[in-house]
Amino acid sequence: MPKIFSALSLAISLATALVLSAPLAAQDITVVGHRPPASPFRDVKPSQHITVLGGYFDAQQDEIGATPRGGALIGLRYDIPVSGPAEFFARAQRVSSHRMAFDAALPAATRSLGDQSVALYIADLGFALNLTGQKSWHGVIPVIAVGLGVASASQPSTGGKDPYKFGTQFAITADAGLRIVPGNSYEIRLMVGNTLYQNHYPSAYFTAPAGGTDPLLGSGTARSGYRSNLSYTAGLAVPLFR
Repeated sequence: MPKIFSALSLAISLATALVLSAPLAAQDITVVGHRPPASPFRDVKPSQHITVLGGYFDAQQDEIGATPRGGALIGLRYDIPVSGPAEFFARAQRVSSHRMAFDAALPAATRSLGDQSVALYIADLGFALNLTGQKSWHGVIPVIAVGLGVASASQPSTGGKDPYKFGTQFAITADAGLRIVPGNSYEIRLMVGNTLYQNHYPSAYFTAPAGGTDPLLGSGTARSGYRSNLSYTAGLAVPLFR
C-alpha cells in the first residue's frame, strides 16, 4: 500500500511539474518564421466598408477629340465580405469630362462647335480579392478586382447640331491596388483601374458635306471600337455595422 501511495504521489508530482512547465516551454519554442510579437502580419476583422474616393480618369483619346476625355473623378464604393479573402463591391463614379462637338454637315472651316463639358458616369458591380486574406502585411493588403457595369455620358448643349451620342455602353472594369490599414477605424485605398467600353461614331461623321469638303472622319477610321481608359484613385474607407 505505501508503495502504491508513493507511486501515485510521484505521478501527481510529475504531472504537476509538466503542466506548470508547459507554458514556459511553449514561450521558448519558435516555429519556422517569426515569433508572434514580431510577425509582420496582423489580423484584420472582416467588415462592410463604404469608401469616398477621388482621382483622375485618363480616357483614351480619339483622333478628333469627339469622345469624352479625361478629367477629375469622384465616387462612392460599398464593399461586403462574402467568403474568405473575397469581397463583393458596388461602385458609382462621375468624371468631369470634355469633348469636341462638330456639326458634320458644315465645311471643315466652320464645323467645329468648340469644347463642350460633359459628365461621364460609370457604375459597376464586381468582386475584389485580398491577396493576403484577412491579414495585413506591415499594415498593407494588396487587392485585385474585376467588375461589370455601364458607362453613360451626358449630351452637350449644341442644339442638336452634333449627331454624336455616347449613350449608355456596357463596361468591363479591372483594378489593382493597396488597402492601407493603420487601425480598425478607417482605411486608405490606393487603386489603379482600367475601364473598357465601346465608342460609336455617327454615320454623319463619315458623310461629306455639300461643297466638296472632306468628311469629318475618313474611311480608314473604324465606326465603332472598344477604348481602354485608365483611372487613378485614392479613397477613405470606414467600416460599417461592426
